[in-house]
Amino acid sequence: MKQQGILSADALISWKKSIGSLKVPVLPKHIIICPQQVLPSRYRSFWLKEIKGIMGRHVCIDQNKGIYLSTGWGIGGPALVAICEELHALGVRNFILIGLVGRLTESVPEAAIRYAKSVFREEGTSHHYLSNRETKIIDCPSDAYFKSFNDLGFLPGRFVSTDAPFRETIDKHTEWTDTGCTMIDMETAALYAFAKYHKVNAVSVGIGGDSIANNEWHMPGDFKRLKAIVRKTVFQIVDLLV
Repeated sequence: MKQQGILSADALISWKKSIGSLKVPVLPKHIIICPQQVLPSRYRSFWLKEIKGIMGRHVCIDQNKGIYLSTGWGIGGPALVAICEELHALGVRNFILIGLVGRLTESVPEAAIRYAKSVFREEGTSHHYLSNRETKIIDCPSDAYFKSFNDLGFLPGRFVSTDAPFRETIDKHTEWTDTGCTMIDMETAALYAFAKYHKVNAVSVGIGGDSIANNEWHMPGDFKRLKAIVRKTVFQIVDLLV
């Protein structure tokens, strides 16, 4: 799987620099990737330090540590890894994914915070970074965050990532829970495969939202509260980074 792609992120970044479409106000070191828009109005000044020229919004929220918050890039593994490739080409070696995820079992309450110590591959992007012959389970590429997460009260778990949220069948649900999965999203497996391929740090943190426990779908009871928890968790993680 180490054969290089014909198009590389390094080449794309070099081209964007050559035509002046890429603007990087502060050298990025850490990227917090969040599908939800979580930057409240009191932090609008951060928009003044924003990477231009990469899909989505990538805002510097700590200039000294080179921490960026990336949102607005879409959903799913292909969208996430596309921006990660370009950010990696800029020098980023630490990727933290955080956002709302689905719950597979009643053992995980709404708003519970879990970090993915491993993830079950049920999507396509990871297979372009790790061979199909390799395991269906990917372990977290970095345990550097685990102790700090435990201190914050986050619990470890196994996620499953899918490309097809409307094809979460009863048979699939049984397979996933039988292998210990408790949370479901669309990005973690792709991120972990990308990180293993490039030998960089990555970890995924999920806040429990909707549920398909007992083979029934239920929306979360308080979506506004969940978004507030995502925002709070983002800035808890910012404080951990050095």
